[in-house]
Amino acid sequence: MDATPEPPPPGTLARMVDRAGFADLRGLFAHRDFTLFVLGHAPNVIGVWMTRTCWAWLGWELTHSPLWLGLLAAADTVPTILLGPLGGAIADIGNRRRLAFLAQLGTTSTVAVLAVLTALGMIDIWGLFALVLIRGITFSVWQPVRLAYMPSLVGLRQIPTAIALNSSLFNVAMVIGPAIAGVLIARWGAAAGFGATAASGMVMLFILAAIRPDAPRGDRKTGVRNVLRDTAEGLRLGFSHPGIRAALGLLFVFGACLRPLEELSAAYADLVFGLGVHGLSSILVARGIGSVVGAVWLTRRGNRPGTVRLMLLAGLGAGFGVLAFTMVDDFNLALVLLAFTGFCLTNCGTGIQQALQQSVEDRRRGRVLSLFGIIVRNAPTLGAIVVGALAGWAGLRLPLGGGAAVGIAVFALALLNWRTLERRLEPPAARPGCGG
Repeated sequence: MDATPEPPPPGTLARMVDRAGFADLRGLFAHRDFTLFVLGHAPNVIGVWMTRTCWAWLGWELTHSPLWLGLLAAADTVPTILLGPLGGAIADIGNRRRLAFLAQLGTTSTVAVLAVLTALGMIDIWGLFALVLIRGITFSVWQPVRLAYMPSLVGLRQIPTAIALNSSLFNVAMVIGPAIAGVLIARWGAAAGFGATAASGMVMLFILAAIRPDAPRGDRKTGVRNVLRDTAEGLRLGFSHPGIRAALGLLFVFGACLRPLEELSAAYADLVFGLGVHGLSSILVARGIGSVVGAVWLTRRGNRPGTVRLMLLAGLGAGFGVLAFTMVDDFNLALVLLAFTGFCLTNCGTGIQQALQQSVEDRRRGRVLSLFGIIVRNAPTLGAIVVGALAGWAGLRLPLGGGAAVGIAVFALALLNWRTLERRLEPPAARPGCGG
């Protein structure tokens, strides 16, 4: 009689992954399409940071105007406010793989045009502004589609690990992307950086073409009226669901009160520590190291329960980290505090996204996460504008410290009510003591 064959023992690499505490990753990469998506997304997200560095440098070369840098940043982020909810509604109605491909094609084509025009010396500040705005429009569709699409490639219980892995990729890219762009700009100019970004976008396009098509959804609706109705429904859900509303409120405080330090790092390095570009480089590296460590720790943590408590404690820690940073004069101690702050910021921001992903139905995922994308991209800019306006008469330390104090108060209050927030955001199986 034939015996049922036993499954093969895990290979050497799998055993090493298990021993390092990343066993949950093996479950993720058992999904073929998710594995393909990650292989394409890794170089693509590096390209995102490269292109931001390149257009900022090119804008400075063309104008030497801080105002124009601010306008370029607004062209990149403001479209998400207007188009993000619409993109989320489209992601919930249409074929997410096809939408991801079209949005990625738009961003890649725009950067490719930037590369060609820059290489030929045919770009001016108005042309750069227009192309950054077009990229911002296509990215405002790509972001909610990507946020909704990635979890649909894995099981519900694996969503927290998938988000943590994505956070790891994002934070590693935040360090690697600008570094690569800096080398390319120094050797061959911004055109080389745009060209490399377009190449990374092509990789993502090939990967998306290789992923299996979406299964049809029974509640699919078409037509402009239905899309607009679903957009409005997504906005209502974000503001009416008590758990989602609270998470988005915490995300706004997180962005506007705790993250402006990132936006103002160049000014802080020069005005407070008097170290110029050397100080800025050290600040970015310290913050980046803390973020990468935080993202890797989250990935190693896997699908364990307690997401809500973790994000609240991390937000509280980030607030104290920023507050302490504004009080010290020793630069080395400041770098240590920045690394700690980066660790906490990553855990808080990723934890909020994990909580939102777990609390929303898949058919509404795109619309809710479009609100996440709007806040996470624009709240830090708003906070930086307020701090920058106050810095004219109060300096940088006081308004940054004041924002951190507000963040501490909000997250401390939320931590006092964590059980209520947990019931509203975490499914029963994801709560401590409720796992099956």
